[in-house]
Amino acid sequence: MLAAFSCALALCGASAQAECVTGPSGACESEEGLPVVSLRAVVHAHRGSSYKHPGFSSLELVSTPEAAYMTASEPKSRVHLRWLTEELEQNVVTVPWSCSHPHQAFHFTLTARGQVGDTVTTRSTFHAQLSAHWCAATLAREEAQRLAAQRRREAEVREAQKREAEHGEAERREAERRETETTSTCTNGTYVNSAGNTVCKPETSPSGPPAGATAECVDGTYSFSESRSGTCSHHGGVANWL
Repeated sequence: MLAAFSCALALCGASAQAECVTGPSGACESEEGLPVVSLRAVVHAHRGSSYKHPGFSSLELVSTPEAAYMTASEPKSRVHLRWLTEELEQNVVTVPWSCSHPHQAFHFTLTARGQVGDTVTTRSTFHAQLSAHWCAATLAREEAQRLAAQRRREAEVREAQKREAEHGEAERREAERRETETTSTCTNGTYVNSAGNTVCKPETSPSGPPAGATAECVDGTYSFSESRSGTCSHHGGVANWL
């Protein structure tokens, strides 16, 4: 009767967090003070969507009661983990799959121990949920997508080069047209200025400034210079800017 009353007090207290378990002395004890009596593994498959990341298995360790320490080791895949259970929300090991070894077998050795008592050991064997056919089909699909993307990029590069060539050709033709037009209207010949443009040499015009003239020189000729520097330098200098 006294033991039952002690349990009731422990369960109803504000600080109670675990189920009340009657110990050898009849007093209320928490699960933290009990040895682990069983350990099992729950395995779930998680499928991926790419050849490099085809999926993984999650291995959850479940002990009764909850263990204070757990380990998981798999020599072949070189997985060895050790942790305190209160530091983790879930005792889960992630085991990635590889298309290099479809349906690979994993052999884990699991241990758990409470604050007191012996260590409980169990083993868990499972396979990657892959097939060689799935891996081959996924690799072929991704390779086809890669080649298609490469072809698109190459086509875009060719189109850009074509547009650039067409633009360059249009500029060349326009330059030739302007040069031809300028040459046909120049009565005293032409020259190429420092900017690479063809302009008319200074010329006389009894009827007044000709079209395109930029300055009237002291000797009465008209200059077609595109910059003020050197304008009318061989014709007495600039008399008037037009």
